[in-house]
Parts: sequence; C-alpha cells; structure tokens
Amino acid sequence: MEYGILVYDVPLTRRSVYNKLRTRLGRISVQMTWSVYLTPYGLRDRALGILKELDEDEDKKDRLMYKYIKFDPSEQEALDTLVNDEFEKMLRKAKDNLHQKLGEAEMEYEDDTTEKAGVMRGHLSKAMKKVKEARRLAAVFEVTDLMEARFQALEALVEARRERIKEELQKDREAREAAAQASAEEV
Repeated sequence: MEYGILVYDVPLTRRSVYNKLRTRLGRISVQMTWSVYLTPYGLRDRALGILKELDEDEDKKDRLMYKYIKFDPSEQEALDTLVNDEFEKMLRKAKDNLHQKLGEAEMEYEDDTTEKAGVMRGHLSKAMKKVKEARRLAAVFEVTDLMEARFQALEALVEARRERIKEELQKDREAREAAAQASAEEV
C-alpha cells in the first residue's frame, strides 16, 4: 500500500477548525503529531477535500496552509514499519490514558463505590470506543491482522476492569444490606 503525509497549519484564530479537522481526518488517517497525518495514498483526495471544505467556510484572510506529500514507494518496508509504530503508539496512548483516568477515579471516589463505578464505566466505554475506531482505521490501512493481538489485549483489559467493578458493586451492595439488616434487628 502506498502512503503519504498530510501537513497543515491552522491559524490561532481558527481553533475550532483544528478540532473539526482532527475529528474528520481521524476517520481516514493516523495522527502522527498535532498537524501531521499519515494517510493511505488512495484516500488523498478525500483528505484534501476535507481541508478544502473547512477552509472555504471561513474568512479568506485566515486560510489554512496544507500540503500532501507522497512517500517513495521503494521504501515499502520502512513505511510499513512506520504505520505499525503509529498504530502501536495510538493503542499505547489509549491504554495509558485509561490507566490514568481509572487511577484518578479510584482516588477521587474512594469512599463512594457507586459513584466511582459510574465514572469508571464511562472511562471504560470511551476506551472501547477508541479500540473500535482503531480497528476501523486499521482496516483502512490494511493492518488489522498485525494489530489484532493488541486490540484483543486492550479489550481484555477493559472487560476485566468491568468485571472488577461489578464485583465491587456487589460487595458494596451486600455490605449495605447487611448493615441495614443489623440496624433493623437492633430496633
């Protein structure tokens, strides 16, 4: 597969355009840095169309600057390594972010198991959404087979945490029922 990179610059006055670009380009390309995306060459016109569409909506004095550069196909092995590295970085970032968010929820809601479980479930749902997005993007880049083990590992981590939350909620519920029963017996 042939690849290229899309490089663009968004003026500071158009911060909302940057967020729109990140969302829309993220569906067909891998973000390497804040304004550099790795894209299959076959999707070049679609990526450039997104940029042009968002640029036409705004005032002409603050235009986006962008360029698409096609990689030399003679270095296919290096390009494939680059794609794999970028996918690994994306999944590692999702996993690290998940651990950070779950750790913060553990600390913040230490005493309130129900509230903590709700917050953690939200973070787990976001992580699963990231995995689904990465799977879809891996299909675009034709690297699904290479990344499948990593997808499954992250999914297994999320499912294990979900089960742990269920167990903690069940224990908390049983403890509250036992305390309520004990106080009813005292009366």
